[in-house]
Amino acid sequence: MNESKNTIPDRLVKSFFDDGVVAFVGAGLSVNEGLPTWQVLIESMFQEIKSNLSEDEQKSISEHIAARNFLLVADYLKSKFNEIRYKDFIENKFLIKKEGVIHRLLLSIPFKGIITTNYDTIFSYSDGQNEFNAPFTYEDPDVFRKTKKKFLLHAHGIATTPGSTILSFTDYDNLNFGVKNIMFWETMKSLFQRHRVLFIGYSLNDPDINIFLTKLKYTFSGNFNEHFALIDERNSDLLHFHRLTKIFGVEPIFLQSNLSMGESVHRWVEQLKSLVLAESIPRLQTNYESYGLQGTRITELMQNLFLFVNEKYSLNEFIQKIHSILRNPDYEDQIDSFETLWSKIILKLPIQDLKKLVSSILTDFPNSPNLKKLITYLP
Repeated sequence: MNESKNTIPDRLVKSFFDDGVVAFVGAGLSVNEGLPTWQVLIESMFQEIKSNLSEDEQKSISEHIAARNFLLVADYLKSKFNEIRYKDFIENKFLIKKEGVIHRLLLSIPFKGIITTNYDTIFSYSDGQNEFNAPFTYEDPDVFRKTKKKFLLHAHGIATTPGSTILSFTDYDNLNFGVKNIMFWETMKSLFQRHRVLFIGYSLNDPDINIFLTKLKYTFSGNFNEHFALIDERNSDLLHFHRLTKIFGVEPIFLQSNLSMGESVHRWVEQLKSLVLAESIPRLQTNYESYGLQGTRITELMQNLFLFVNEKYSLNEFIQKIHSILRNPDYEDQIDSFETLWSKIILKLPIQDLKKLVSSILTDFPNSPNLKKLITYLP
C-alpha cells in the first residue's frame, strides 16, 4: 500500500482556502470521550430488553452479536421497544452535557461545516463561541440552505430527538431510499462536489462511511472532488484500502503511532490546525500589503502586536493602536517578520476577541475589501 503515514497532504491544507473542507466525524471521537461503541450500544440495548425476551430470542440475538451482525440485531431489538422506552434509552446514553477535547479543536479550524453520524451533543456543548449554527438533522426540510453557512449536520439523527436516530437496517433503508430524504442526499451530493471532505473517527470497514460513499457514487452521477480519511493503521487491511481508494477515490492518511487512538488523532488535528494557520499567514500579509500597509506602518503594526501578545496592552488599547497605524499614510520599504507575530496573536486570542478586533477595524474602514477578507482566514 502506497499510503501516507501521519503526514498531512498539502492539497488538503490548501483546500481550506480554495474549495473549502468539510469534516465528516464518526464514532471514534465520541468513544474517546467515554461514549459507547456500536457493539457496546447494541449489547446495552439487549440487556435493557432481555427480560422480555424468550430463551430462543436471547440465544439467537447473542449469536448474531457474536457474529457482529449489529444492524440485524438492532432491527429486532428496536421492534421490542416502545417509543417512550427507546427515547429514554437513547437520551440516557447520548444526551450528555460535556465538551470534547478533539471536538473543540476541530471547531477551531476553519471547516465549512461538520457532518457527524454520532447521536451525541458533544459538538454543540464544545462550541462555546457559537461559531456554528444550531445543529440540525437529515430530516430538516431546510437542510440544503442551512449548509450554506458554517453548519453542524447530524446525518444519523441526534439524541435531542431520539426518533431521528439511524440504528437498524430499517432505519438505514428509510434514510437511503425514503422519499422524504431526497433533499438530504442532494445536499450531500452538493457538499461532496463543491468541497473536500475529511473523514475522522472511522475505520476502513466502517459501515457508516461505506454506506455514504456507496450511495453517493452509485445513486448520483458526476465527478466528486478528491477526499481524505484519517485512519488508524492498526485497523486497516489491503482489501478495504483498495475499496476506499480505487472504488471511492478517497485518500487514506494512516496514523502510525504507539499512542492511543485518541491521543494520535488529537496530535494530528493539532498539526493540521498549525498548517492551516501557517497557510493563512502569507495570504493575510498579501491582503495587508495590497491595502498599503508597508514599510514603517507594517513594522509599527508588528511592534504593537508584540506588545499586545506580551500583555502590555488591553484589547481596547491595542485596537486604538491599530487604528492609528492604519490612519498613518507614511511608509518606507522595510518589511519585517509579520507572519510570526500574527500567528502569535491568533493563537492567543479567543475567537470572539479576534472578531471584535477585525470588526472594530472594519468600522473605520467599511469599504476595504482586503480587510474584510481577513475574517475568512480567521480560525
